[in-house]
Amino acid sequence: MSSTVNVTLADLLDRTAGEVVTVRGKELPAGATVSEGRAIFASGSVRLIPLLDGAAYAGAVGSDDLEGADDGAAIADHAKAQPPTAAASDRVGDVIAGLGDDAGRRVVVLGDDGRTYVGLMCLDRDRTRLCIDAECHAAALAQP
Repeated sequence: MSSTVNVTLADLLDRTAGEVVTVRGKELPAGATVSEGRAIFASGSVRLIPLLDGAAYAGAVGSDDLEGADDGAAIADHAKAQPPTAAASDRVGDVIAGLGDDAGRRVVVLGDDGRTYVGLMCLDRDRTRLCIDAECHAAALAQP
């Protein structure tokens, strides 16, 4: 399990979204059950679960989407969350500027083909820092 660090957003504005994704295995296959989703949401930090069809992004589920759903139901049937998306090659500064005030703190990052899931860009509560997987990115982000 990787640890997470928070990196000041101002330090990352010229990086690409693909360079700053959080890759922690919080995704589920589109055929997963509501019970599997609830298990992931049990972690207080998880707010959004990307759903995948193989490597392709198939939608997302927010924690509120599962209220009242049967544990055995397909999670994809309850996917109502529509988080913003960005291409892996998009500059972080451009992605953040395009979010607006009410877009939340999670951005689904897709490959430049618009379908392949790359990861999540996760902002902290005050939207001044990004949560970055330390083991995956910290050393690379320290380099100019």
